Amino acid sequence: MGYYVRLLPRKKTAPNWKIQFISYKDARKTAWDVSKERWRSLGFHSSMEIADARTRSRQLNAQLMLKRQEERIRQLQKAENEFRMRNNAVLPLEFVEEFELCFLKIREEGSLISRTRRQKRVRVLWKAAQKMIRTLQIEPSEWFYHIHDVYDYFCNQQLSLSYSQGILKFANLWGFFISRKLVRPFLPVPVPKGYERQRILEAFYQKAKGRRRPSLPLAPEQLAKAAGKLNQANFNWLFLSVWFGLRPQEVDHQSLLVNTHHTNWRLRAIERYRLLSDEELAFSCPVSISTKDIKVIREKLASMIEEMGPIIDQSEPETLACLNIDWFIIPPQ
Repeated sequence: MGYYVRLLPRKKTAPNWKIQFISYKDARKTAWDVSKERWRSLGFHSSMEIADARTRSRQLNAQLMLKRQEERIRQLQKAENEFRMRNNAVLPLEFVEEFELCFLKIREEGSLISRTRRQKRVRVLWKAAQKMIRTLQIEPSEWFYHIHDVYDYFCNQQLSLSYSQGILKFANLWGFFISRKLVRPFLPVPVPKGYERQRILEAFYQKAKGRRRPSLPLAPEQLAKAAGKLNQANFNWLFLSVWFGLRPQEVDHQSLLVNTHHTNWRLRAIERYRLLSDEELAFSCPVSISTKDIKVIREKLASMIEEMGPIIDQSEPETLACLNIDWFIIPPQ
């Protein structure tokens, strides 16, 4: 934005130029003529040569730019001062510097590249922990009473579980350090487990799901060729996905969905028991068995499930059927 002098070649009388002001507010270009009544206050007059007028317009634009820069600098300084005040309320600078000297040291082990990578990781986690502490605005001695606020922060930010645990490690170190300085009690926030752990995983999964593109289809033949190259746990996930269409959340024993998944299909089985035909099968049998043979039978059942995959894949989709398998230990009363 600024003042610009435009030549008017068809105008016969002096001055054969005019002054325009151009604005780019809200990303839209707008231009209007400056009336001659305002020329004198801006330093222009009718007898000026066009070159002198353009020199004056550049001078005015430079002054406007300096004024805008000064305003931006004041706004930045104001924001920085506010940030420093909020920061000092929970993270006093002198204590932070002492904490970093005590807890952010890296041992002189490994190569220079390895040490640099570890140092960078430590700094990233500590910076993220400071952000969490500033956001929560809770005294460390009160953190244990607000555990769920900490876990909610991880969910709202959609952070990965490992990253959340790293942040929690440094936050607890800071809580221990500052509470000792101020002679206050401190109980560390425990690592999220069970339901809270799964909530964080699900929140991060939803975030990652929005960023990813659909993967290419995986054929059973491709999976078979890659069997020896994959980690067994990863191969099992892919096997269940290819042959049975199950997602990891529906199989992982720590998932929120797995109990619902199993319960739904067992309830359907219970409804079907009194209507079973000769083509269907229901079998329940508590047994007394050795610990060694429990593993043997489990392996046989797993092998049977694996053998079913190709049969299901090649079968015509004429009807819907369900297989529920339970093999579990009954603890003594």
